[in-house]
Amino acid sequence: MLENIELETKAGKSLVMEAYDKDVASSDKLGSANAISYYKLIADEEEHTYDLDIFMDYKKTGNVKFTTKFVWCEPDPPANPLLNANCMLNLVIVSATFLKDADLIGKQDPYIKFKYNGKDVQTDVKDGAGKAAEWNEKFCLTQVMDQVTSGKRLILEAYDKDLVTSDLLGKTKGISYVSLVENDEIKNHTVQLFDTEKKVAGELILTSQFIFVPEDPEPNPDLNRNCILRIIVHNAKFFKDNDTFGK
Repeated sequence: MLENIELETKAGKSLVMEAYDKDVASSDKLGSANAISYYKLIADEEEHTYDLDIFMDYKKTGNVKFTTKFVWCEPDPPANPLLNANCMLNLVIVSATFLKDADLIGKQDPYIKFKYNGKDVQTDVKDGAGKAAEWNEKFCLTQVMDQVTSGKRLILEAYDKDLVTSDLLGKTKGISYVSLVENDEIKNHTVQLFDTEKKVAGELILTSQFIFVPEDPEPNPDLNRNCILRIIVHNAKFFKDNDTFGK
């Protein structure tokens, strides 16, 4: 299933089928078929069958048969007219279930990660949660207008935390930010997780809510370079203590 097909088509790109031999350390290329433009592949909603020869250095090395079908999907809604640079998006990662456990010994330690404004954002690691994990962690995403105007999509990834590395358990298809800020209702999302082979690997539950914040007022006409702003911090509370020993 190919996403972002509009961008690929408008960029004049084509579909190229390549064949490889999978080895332990690497993969050896066996050849590739002639390119088919995406304009041709999305011309209608009929299913089309292709039977193409595979070539390597202009020599025929095999054959590939496949079918394609253009699937029309509902377009994104128009941008929320209330959206401005101060608005936010509340995101709650609720829970996830997985079809299998990545750890042969013991249970996997899953966490969810996504990129936002160029930074990696992630939940806590659920040690020993195995194939079912629950977080209910809330993230307040500022500058959401930038994500909407640039056409970005929210993609969430699930990982198993190991001592040295983290193994990918699955990731979601992209959810457009423009749809997430369509209105201020709490939206419940149940989305599938797909592994590196595009097979369903599990399910992720999350909620989102657009938070309207009024635009900044005009500057105080009495403001000048000698003015100051006094801030008094009275107290603070934290959900958890980062120190293992002591406080």
